[in-house]
Amino acid sequence: MGTTMTTGVGGAATGHRWPGPPGVGGEQEPVSIAGQAVRDLGHLLAGGPVALAGGLLALGALVGAALSPAGIGLPLLDGAVTRSRALMDRQRRRVAGEPVASPYRPATGPATARLSALVTDPATYRDLLFQLVYLPLTAVGVLLPVVCWLGAAQGLAAPVLHGIRPGLIDPYAGLPVDSPALAAVVGLLVACVAYRLPRGLVELDARLTRALLGPTARHSRAAFDPPAGGPTVVQVELPCRS
Repeated sequence: MGTTMTTGVGGAATGHRWPGPPGVGGEQEPVSIAGQAVRDLGHLLAGGPVALAGGLLALGALVGAALSPAGIGLPLLDGAVTRSRALMDRQRRRVAGEPVASPYRPATGPATARLSALVTDPATYRDLLFQLVYLPLTAVGVLLPVVCWLGAAQGLAAPVLHGIRPGLIDPYAGLPVDSPALAAVVGLLVACVAYRLPRGLVELDARLTRALLGPTARHSRAAFDPPAGGPTVVQVELPCRS
């Protein structure tokens, strides 16, 4: 389901609410346990390309910044930051719940003025921090639930595996499990963890996106401050006639 988002004063996002994975700051929808697990894992997997591209762009920005004193890194820095902004806007639209507003300052004009606006914008450095943190977090968020589900499947299949070949599941998950029934119980507990873990990771994804990629309190206040040299409202008290 897509999101229709418009930008109001100061970049404040308005529009329709994307429900996202049920239970993560969005509208509740009837969904089965299997459907919930598939949607949560799908959301985490969809973050993989964003995390990988963000990590490469962050590396390009750092290399460009290091080579900037020599002048040869400026085009690389400009391209990396510009593409990074487009990628992070995609991440803001992808997050569950209310759309996240884009906090960037305008970067227009000649190449020198444009690049200066990019590198002096605090949102640029928050994007960089997000990209450096999001890549390992996404890797763990994708691999850990898969490992848990595989371990749960092994434990739940322990009675069958024991009947085929006794001792095949000893030990299980590093524990000295001698009884296939006990291994099945442990597998059920691991399945509960595997089911809840992706939902927690999706919530962490949303919180991290809002904390680092959303507008700061200073940016929100600036959206309502009158422009310099703007009209001044003067309050005049008129005498009342009796």
